[in-house]
Amino acid sequence: MNRHTKRILRSIIPKIILIACLIGLVFLLIREKTENDRGAIDRVQIEDEETVAADEPVREADVEENLTVIEENDFLLKSVIGTDENGNTTVTYQPAEPFESGTVYLLSFKARSDRAAHVTVGFGNEYTYPLSAQWQYYYMPCTTMGFNEIRWKMDTAQPLYIEDVSVQAYGADVDLSSLLNGIYPEKDLKEAVSEDAACFSGNIWDVVTDGRYLFAIGDGCLTVLNADGDVVSSVNGLGNVRHLEIRDGIGAVACRENGLFLVDISDVHSPALLCHYNTLEYCNDVCFAGNYLIAACRFGGVEIIDITNPEAPVFVNRIIYAAECYRCNVRGSVLYISCWNDRELLLYDISDVMAPRFLSSVQVSGACCESFVDGTFLYIATGNKGVTCNDAVGQPGVGTVNAVEVYDISDPEHSQWVSSMNLTGCMRGAGYDDWSIQVSDGIACFTNSYNGMFIFNVSDPTEPVLISNPQVHILPDSDNYHDLKSGSKYVYPFSPEQYIIAPTTGVCFLNNKIVFSCGYGGLYILDWKGVSPVNAPEVSLLHCSENLSEDIPDTVCVLQEYDVYSLCKTEEGYLAGCESELLLLDPALNILYRYPVEEPVMDISSVGNEKYVTAERTRISLYSVTAGSIERLNTLESDVRNVAVSQLAVFGNSYVLVQDSWKTFHIAKITTKNTLSREKELTDGLAPGLLYNKNLVKGSDDTAGIIGSNRIFWFTVENGDVRVVKEASDVLYNDKNGGVFLSDREMLFIYKSGYVIFDPLNITAEDAVSGIRYTVDDNNLCGKLSVAGDWLVVNYYPKNKILIVNISNPEHPYLVRKVNLLQMPGSAVECDGGILIPMRHGGIVKVICRE
Repeated sequence: MNRHTKRILRSIIPKIILIACLIGLVFLLIREKTENDRGAIDRVQIEDEETVAADEPVREADVEENLTVIEENDFLLKSVIGTDENGNTTVTYQPAEPFESGTVYLLSFKARSDRAAHVTVGFGNEYTYPLSAQWQYYYMPCTTMGFNEIRWKMDTAQPLYIEDVSVQAYGADVDLSSLLNGIYPEKDLKEAVSEDAACFSGNIWDVVTDGRYLFAIGDGCLTVLNADGDVVSSVNGLGNVRHLEIRDGIGAVACRENGLFLVDISDVHSPALLCHYNTLEYCNDVCFAGNYLIAACRFGGVEIIDITNPEAPVFVNRIIYAAECYRCNVRGSVLYISCWNDRELLLYDISDVMAPRFLSSVQVSGACCESFVDGTFLYIATGNKGVTCNDAVGQPGVGTVNAVEVYDISDPEHSQWVSSMNLTGCMRGAGYDDWSIQVSDGIACFTNSYNGMFIFNVSDPTEPVLISNPQVHILPDSDNYHDLKSGSKYVYPFSPEQYIIAPTTGVCFLNNKIVFSCGYGGLYILDWKGVSPVNAPEVSLLHCSENLSEDIPDTVCVLQEYDVYSLCKTEEGYLAGCESELLLLDPALNILYRYPVEEPVMDISSVGNEKYVTAERTRISLYSVTAGSIERLNTLESDVRNVAVSQLAVFGNSYVLVQDSWKTFHIAKITTKNTLSREKELTDGLAPGLLYNKNLVKGSDDTAGIIGSNRIFWFTVENGDVRVVKEASDVLYNDKNGGVFLSDREMLFIYKSGYVIFDPLNITAEDAVSGIRYTVDDNNLCGKLSVAGDWLVVNYYPKNKILIVNISNPEHPYLVRKVNLLQMPGSAVECDGGILIPMRHGGIVKVICRE
């Protein structure tokens, strides 16, 4: 509603009173019509604009010659309230004249709900917007053909509150970038924090405190600072740091593909590395629980580690869950696991770490991030990601479901929703997807990697109030600035040519101050009266059972005291890659020879002539293996920062395809002098596939390939040189998750829970999606593949599920065995009468494949 209309309304108060009376009469008539309509009115309140005072947002550019098509009073009189087939509230408005084609319209309104919800708005186009318990402004341009009505439809049976509804019309040649678009807060609370205000510069991803000192991580380093932000000391070499927890003089650092590190911080002036621990999968978060450390390992589940001796952590147990375990938090004996894309928080009783008991789950409105427990209230940070809107005018954009949701967990088995704090979040592009939450003395700080930090007064958790939104603006003259508007794939309702917002990541409270970290700017300290330090809650001691095994029929487990990562068949037995040793085994799996290694052996491939090449986390090594000994011939250290070498494929008897982390492939060469050398790096436009698939595959002796998430490369060796024989778009990627060669020119791909077979060197895009798909009864095939004789072994370790399929006739497969293994199985190899499966924590399992 424009200012002129407001002045008119204020001058005709008696008429407004009369209109209000008429509205009341209309509502009474609708109530008496049907039971459904009566329920609908109970769930909708269309309020007069004077009910809630608000400051309208200022347009970024003035638009001339606009025409108000509908106003608030017209909307109040003509709206029809009802319900859909599910009982959810609908509001429909039909103007006297239809909306014409060739005209640009802008719908604006203010709305809220009692708790987090979504409303679908039909205004020419149809878009779904998030609703929060706080008032927000919504702006929706439309440039489509003519239409006859505006419609709001809720996704839940709860009240919808609407105010200040207005539609304005503009000429067809109006500059759309000058129109507001998206969701805006009721009041502008942004507080620009200069990059120059950082007490400590650098890419800082998390910060915690022990009540006296600050501990920050970034750029592979843990830095200790005093309460004023002055550097005290630091320790380097931590890899791709992400999150940090401290307790009793120990810092635990989650380092993604580099696992986790424990740091001795008992002497803040001289911190020192205690150990490195190779987690099951990417370690995204850690927390302490008694004598144990909990690690959130994404699709590897949640790992429980005994740190009684912090210099030698010991794997204890694993909580398996099919979703991506993204963050973790322990209070008392309850473990809170944030499952990212499933939008779910899981609660487990871990008073017995060997038998964690599921208590309940909480569904949240966005991607589930960090949780925090304050007394009997649970705060959950959520957000939205992965949405682009290249051509859509009016699309709310990315991050619009950023929120904090509050639950009463007096009874952890029956959590009760208390309130929601939905926030605008339309800027994206500055940082990775992550949201954190910390609470102290009635103040909640919610960090957002797109939109700064939001500070709430939560002295009454049922009615949180947003009081501040500090942001670090990345200005055009900054090294971290990107032009996110020109040629961008994202649509913003703000002006990114003026600034973008640096990712705000970690936060803590210290001495009446709020300290937050910025991924691009460093560490910032804000004075905040009434905020006291966060006191670490008491954690009850946990006890451990000695039973680590599960009795599975037709299986034999050996070498249980070893952590076996990889297994390769030799001429006279097997070569097993372990945490700290390379083992030479005879056919009966007896140890013939041990060779110490400094890093876990993630993968092994045969080169021929009794030579083997291994992936050892940060390097590859060449070994000579004879009947009674192992000798290291050469090692090639990776030159990629924060690497995690995970897969190998040898071809041409002298070339090795290597995958480093998720972002880098390279080719190494073995010379006649038994020396490893780097030939070339393969990064141009080539994104790896999932870690849970076999991204590197070997065909014939001279052929190997990379199955990336966007392209496939096939290599061969001719006259001693590597050349690319096929490069193609990976048209199956969205529906397949693994591949393996069956013969020189025949490959099997998992595809839509079954598999397809084709010649990868001659396949076309049409062939890939139109071929015959073979299925195995009702079994869902997904995961890493290996072929052992006539058996296809499908290992999906996020669920610890292994399927063994007979493919002696690939067109008629059938299931031989289905095995569930608890200790992180690796890729299988063939043995007499069955297969051998290396176990990350539990030796080698022999599965007898009875037909």
